[in-house]
Amino acid sequence: MIDDGDSSPPGDEANGPPPSEVPGRIAAQAAGAVLGAALAGPLGPWGGILGAGLTPIFEMVVSWDQRAWQRAETSLREGAVEAGLTPQELADWAKDNDDRLRLTIDVVEAAMHARDDATITALARVLADGCADDARLDVDQLYVAALREMRPADIQVLRVFVREINDRDDFSGMVAFNVQDDGHLFEPPPLGESREYSLSHMRDRLPQLEEGMEFIFATLVRLGCLVDGTPRQAIDGGSPFFIASKFGRSSLDFLDGRHDKERSGG
Repeated sequence: MIDDGDSSPPGDEANGPPPSEVPGRIAAQAAGAVLGAALAGPLGPWGGILGAGLTPIFEMVVSWDQRAWQRAETSLREGAVEAGLTPQELADWAKDNDDRLRLTIDVVEAAMHARDDATITALARVLADGCADDARLDVDQLYVAALREMRPADIQVLRVFVREINDRDDFSGMVAFNVQDDGHLFEPPPLGESREYSLSHMRDRLPQLEEGMEFIFATLVRLGCLVDGTPRQAIDGGSPFFIASKFGRSSLDFLDGRHDKERSGG
């Protein structure tokens, strides 16, 4: 903050809020007033009280929305650093052709809607990945789309799929005629080496997400992060098993900063 010689803090009673905060506060107060007016009919005087009481929440929402461009700028700046480019060099790279520009725009839009720093940084890593190799531009757009949609709960479940062994899975009920591409019968790994999970197994692993687990699985399948596991007979309550796809593993690697290591085989 620039010292203008006034010792009063910018938000005190003498000076009021900083100019940059005034539009947001006005919008939040207006939203509270509108809600209060809408509630005044059915709730009487309580409507105005509730509307005024919710104004701080509207202030937080407006403030979050106003910082959208700041989140986008952070992703571009971190992406430039990750790629070893200056901001101007990144801008020149993005303007060079439409494919590069599309990826950059996707990263900016996703960062504006990001809800946590980890996603913003992951988007920066995807942008840097595209900067390193034009052949990656199309698939990197898919990673941006997936990262934009994943919520913290989705990431928790994906992290279990990718990083943790399911020590309960002994491949019981595996369909005997499951043949691999080379024509040989599938040989399941021994107990303690499976990375496949059923709904019930994952519910037990993450009980705090139990009631939303079907939604999470459906989201990760739709995003291409989970695929069908080995076929089983009707065991475990008939619940199918899933495993993280290569795309899902790579998405998590971007979030965890392991993308370069995993791609190089380290």
